[in-house]
Amino acid sequence: MLTPEAYTLLTDYLTRYYDAPLYQQHGMSHPVIWYSASPEQATDIDSILGHFNQDLPSQDKMSFYNYAHLHTIQNSGRNLFNGTTYIMRRLRTNPLRIDGGFGTYFDMLATCGALEIELLDVIERGMVRLPMRSQYHRDLDAQTSLTSGKGRSATIGGVMLTVFNDEGVYKAIVSQRTAQHATDPNALHLLPAFIFQPMDKTRIASDWTFKHHLYREYLEELVGMEEGDPDMNTHPAFKDLQAMEADGQASIQLTGIAFNMLTLRPEIGAVLVVHDPTWWQAMQTGERGYSLQTPEATRASLRYLPIADDEIVLSHLPENYHLTMVPQAIPALWQGIESARLLIATYDG
Repeated sequence: MLTPEAYTLLTDYLTRYYDAPLYQQHGMSHPVIWYSASPEQATDIDSILGHFNQDLPSQDKMSFYNYAHLHTIQNSGRNLFNGTTYIMRRLRTNPLRIDGGFGTYFDMLATCGALEIELLDVIERGMVRLPMRSQYHRDLDAQTSLTSGKGRSATIGGVMLTVFNDEGVYKAIVSQRTAQHATDPNALHLLPAFIFQPMDKTRIASDWTFKHHLYREYLEELVGMEEGDPDMNTHPAFKDLQAMEADGQASIQLTGIAFNMLTLRPEIGAVLVVHDPTWWQAMQTGERGYSLQTPEATRASLRYLPIADDEIVLSHLPENYHLTMVPQAIPALWQGIESARLLIATYDG
């Protein structure tokens, strides 16, 4: 874990290196750029996705490839699978949109993941000498890398802040990753948080839909649906969520895109607000045919943050929470809370 001094050194360095407007919250800079979705775009979830390029990925098109880092993770005993992923080819900001292609999880670890480890290692030692990042930016200059995925496997992530009505008090869910996660083990994150990827290699183009993925991850990470279940549309939790959306008892909206400056990877943010005051009780009892079904280690680490004001939110987080939360989750949390407050204020129950 970084010290507060190292965290400041990190953000100061990134600001100089990239001349980028880092995300600010409560007077502090964080190593991530945040692009907010417009009000018009917020309700059109898949508007965040642009053109999809089906060209086959190739390692020889990477500007660098850190096999040593990849092998270290492969030998670590963590959960690891070299699945097909969606990657960023281009990030557009007006309108906010990601043009994509596909890559692999291992290619992401050997490129974007390796950039992060190199940077954190030198910052912890009070040094700023980054041969791999410098090599990469000789091929693709630093500013261009903020909107182009060229030369690396910039896997797209996704995260949805889940906010629910607990007997009149709206709360947001924050989770702690387990020690077995391939990346950022033990770090704080939101639930669900995921890699954006197709169900299988035969559906790469047709699965290029973020709204469908949000539903799928909600079912897998919150109510325990088996990963990749082809009968997702018949799951009682899915039908219940859609019914709540239809009658205004639940709402899913885009919040924006967080661009992690450590990994040079984007993560699409969304928020789910459940107004129905009986939903959370049903999640405990299973009376609607489903219940909260996260892995035991994850369930034990869940935090439920009342969102009435920022002071209350902070009181339910660890001191210096930003030192243990993955960077992209920080704006996803606060911007998600801001969007949730607006939805709650306009809710006509």
